[in-house]
Amino acid sequence: MARNIKNAVVFDAFCQFGAYMIDSELINEKEIIEECLIYQSTMNNVVGIILFTIGVGCIGTPNPQRMALVGLGLVFSILFYASQQFPPTIKALRQLKKETNSAEISDLLCRVENKHLNYKVLLSKYLIYLIGVLFYALVLFCEGFTCWIKTIPASYTGC
Repeated sequence: MARNIKNAVVFDAFCQFGAYMIDSELINEKEIIEECLIYQSTMNNVVGIILFTIGVGCIGTPNPQRMALVGLGLVFSILFYASQQFPPTIKALRQLKKETNSAEISDLLCRVENKHLNYKVLLSKYLIYLIGVLFYALVLFCEGFTCWIKTIPASYTGC
């Protein structure tokens, strides 16, 4: 019991400085933030832009849905690559939570995920990724969308 009180005091002390002590291992929130920013960059700059580009390329073909279906293997491989880039510290915390059922780890994980990996962050900071996925999905599943896109003149200026 004394050990748990001591760990709680140490944990609270580290929380004030943005670092966390769990079983003698130091987990720094700044490192987690950097990992989340790298993941965000990967999702936006790799997955989002590539999916948008594939969708645009498919629209230029006589049968966009068929070409998007052909490119689905590439899309799945890109999504698999992106899943491998998920922040390793968060993966480790999730695994540690499963193994130990520690309240400290659960609180830390909940706080980090709510701050950096929630729906609000997804809609605001992963916008390029979402646009790319949505555009590719529209090309793949909505024939009306591709027909409408093809009717827009190449010299359209908006006036």
